[in-house]
Amino acid sequence: MKLRNCISKNIKVMIVTQHAILGDGIKKILQNSKEITVLGSSAEVAEALSIIKDCKTDVMLIDLDMFKQEHMKFFNYLKTNQISVKILLLVDQFEEQTILGLLSSGIYGYLTKWTSSDDMIKAIKIVNDGEMWVGRQVISNLINRSLHVEICEERLSSREEEIAQFIAQGYRNKEIAAKLFICEKTVKCHVTNIFKKMGVNSRLKVALQLVSQIPQNIRK
Repeated sequence: MKLRNCISKNIKVMIVTQHAILGDGIKKILQNSKEITVLGSSAEVAEALSIIKDCKTDVMLIDLDMFKQEHMKFFNYLKTNQISVKILLLVDQFEEQTILGLLSSGIYGYLTKWTSSDDMIKAIKIVNDGEMWVGRQVISNLINRSLHVEICEERLSSREEEIAQFIAQGYRNKEIAAKLFICEKTVKCHVTNIFKKMGVNSRLKVALQLVSQIPQNIRK
């Protein structure tokens, strides 16, 4: 496979799918973005791993079925070779338990195969920044089921719970401020308090605690 510019300053993306038409379609969509460079598309996990070892990759899009079969081998390879790449799954439909389990293991999110072009590009940018991308309606439903549980030693205030929901749904501070009719500085203060109370240091970890309902994080 001939790779595109490995030293590009753009977000470098690798596509892994056994469906050639899907891979070609995604490649064409992403090539329309001036901020993204598509390194290539592969139908083999082994080939993809070899490529990301030789060419620093920021985000990998990979079929859920392929990843489920190879995910332990995949993570071991990344760890052994000290490779840092953010993974977005390509799924036919949302499988709650499967997706949540993989999110807990280090996946940054998923895209359904009917995701719009604009949302796909937005998801890659957000994931590249270290945040999680999960369907807002789906994650909202999961969070609403989990908010009655105390997830930290010091319970979040009602406003902090509200902001935590927005964080988990992928909203930025500026967007949260606009929705709640408060200033962005106030949101930042609340986010700092949320991190402190939940014992986390990133927005991704806030989301994972909420949607995964990890037992060790629940106060008994």
